[in-house]
This record gives sequence, structure tokens and C-alpha cells, in this order.
Amino acid sequence: MIAITRARIALAIGLVALAGGAATAPWWGRRVLRDMRYFRVRTVAVEGTHYVSPRTVVARLRVDTTASVWDNLDVFRARVAGLAGIRSVVVGRSLPGTLVVRVTEAVPVALAPTPGGLEAVDTSGRVLPSTRRVRTSTFQS
Repeated sequence: MIAITRARIALAIGLVALAGGAATAPWWGRRVLRDMRYFRVRTVAVEGTHYVSPRTVVARLRVDTTASVWDNLDVFRARVAGLAGIRSVVVGRSLPGTLVVRVTEAVPVALAPTPGGLEAVDTSGRVLPSTRRVRTSTFQS
């Protein structure tokens, strides 16, 4: 009967230790996983681009070879949010090594005259980045 009691005590201690480790994982788990090569960023998936080039988005992320999918995603989001023509950005993970960047672009609604020609503007009047400009010509009557 003493052996059963000791076995139950050992089991209870093991369960408490396991529960404690699981409960504290949000504080130490990302640090441990971040250092594992398995979770290094190998791919960046860009979704929702139409006017802004996906290459421009990836370049703005500035992901290097030591970046992990467990890094702070707000840093990546803030970098892309600073791009002209981007209205909102959500950065997520797809394990083991992919960052998923979902962008919502500002939609051009009009062409506005500028010294270089007509350029696309969004609903707030901001000039949007564009590779094409419409040249205006002077009409004489």
C-alpha cells in the first residue's frame, strides 16, 4: 500500500510539473523555438497585391537569413505599412518557415494633374505609386 501511495505522489508531481511547463510556455516557448534552424524564414508569401509589386513588399520586410517565424511580427507589419499605396497589412506565420503577408492596397479613384502628368490618387487624395503616368498635352484651338 505504501508503494501505491508513492506512485500516486510521483504521478501527481509529474502532472504538476507538466502543467507548470505548459502554463509558462508563452514566456519561454518562443525564445526556444526562435533559435531553432527549423523555424528560419525560408519563404515569404505576399497576398493581395495588385498595384504594388510583391518584390517591393518583400524588399521592405528586410528579412535576413537569421529571421525566424517566431520573431515579433509587428516589426515586419510596421515596415510594410510604411509603403505608399498600402492601406493595411496583416503578417502571419505558416509553419515551419513561411511568413504570410496580406496587404490591402489603396484603390486609385481618380487621376490628378501633377507637374509630371496625371497621377493616380486614392480617396484621401494621396498620390499612389505608379509605374505609368499619363502625359498631358496642350490643345490649341
